Amino acid sequence: MKTTTLLIAAMSVLFAFGACTKPGVEDDSNILPPTTQEKEEEETPEELREPVLESFSTSFGNKAVSGERLILTGQNFDPKKEGNVLLFDDLTCTDIIEAEETKLVAIIPDNLTKETVQLRVATQGGTSEAMPLQVDLRRCDSVTVFKGAKVEELRPGVKWTSTITAWKGEPRSINIVRIPKSEFKNLHFTYPSGKVKTSTQCIEADALVGINGQYFDNSSGGTGLARDFLKIDGVVVTEGANNRGDTYASGAFVFSENMADIKKVAKNEGARKLTDPNIMVCGPHLIDNGTYRSLDQSTTHNTDTHPRTAVAVTYDDCVLLVTIDGRFPGQAVGMPTTLMQEFFTLLGARSALNLDGGGSTTMYIKGRGVVNHACDGKNWNNPTERAVNSIIYLK
Repeated sequence: MKTTTLLIAAMSVLFAFGACTKPGVEDDSNILPPTTQEKEEEETPEELREPVLESFSTSFGNKAVSGERLILTGQNFDPKKEGNVLLFDDLTCTDIIEAEETKLVAIIPDNLTKETVQLRVATQGGTSEAMPLQVDLRRCDSVTVFKGAKVEELRPGVKWTSTITAWKGEPRSINIVRIPKSEFKNLHFTYPSGKVKTSTQCIEADALVGINGQYFDNSSGGTGLARDFLKIDGVVVTEGANNRGDTYASGAFVFSENMADIKKVAKNEGARKLTDPNIMVCGPHLIDNGTYRSLDQSTTHNTDTHPRTAVAVTYDDCVLLVTIDGRFPGQAVGMPTTLMQEFFTLLGARSALNLDGGGSTTMYIKGRGVVNHACDGKNWNNPTERAVNSIIYLK
């Protein structure tokens, strides 16, 4: 038994040696120990070379958009993902999801704030020459605003988006309801005789969703009546005051069964000349057919970060009902009207109109009640709703 084991072992050694040479050819190089020079060559690592960035691409015409993929091609990248760092000017990005010596795929970071940045790749071998990368700031902002947003379809085509975001570096709580053209026949105004909460008006009208509308006399002992022109189903219910400033009466939200628009008006006097069946005047008129309206910067109504309610019409003919919470430091700061212009551009608004805001800002959704943080009671967790005059609602 012992002899057999030794024989098998010897044959195994001979077979192994034989496998390293061709039959009939003497070659013992594979069984000789390596020389000192060969040892040094084996142990010396390959020289690290500086990466070369040759091109890049994105899904947005080679413009960078936060959260989207950036594909880079070149030479001398580290094949290990963790061995590469992207530099967007001085902003570092290590979110590499694929790595080869000639290709990298990365996720573009959220906090790009310039229209053009210098893109470089850094490895242990050095840093590449820079290439200019254009940034689509509008799409980047949109990603920031709606990252983590809750989206719910209230009924086919009617979508409610609720988001808490740090857009422009400050906390904002925003609710948006998007209404398609097929639902315009279900849009309505209300005008009670006095002040009634938005939610109460919505419940009485069996509304799916509603927001507060125009400015009204909310002074102590005031009438509670609207201050500006309002027409409902062809009937003028209030003429509005004369000589109202552009801050309060420069635009009119109008609609019929198959049309919705926001029209530029010369105060209430100009609105009285319109022939649309449903007209609500308010202000300031933020965007007029893609053009930002000039806003009075001498009034805190425009410059301060108040809670806001607004209505907009998009380029694809949808109506947006919007509330932006405010007056809750650290939780929701509101917006100045100039920032609202930027915000509605992100939403794809062709035209936009600011409505009564502040403590009046309220959005109601059937089955959920008031969904925003109304600020009259200054309690984030237990919002206090203000009684208002008119509302806009979807039946």
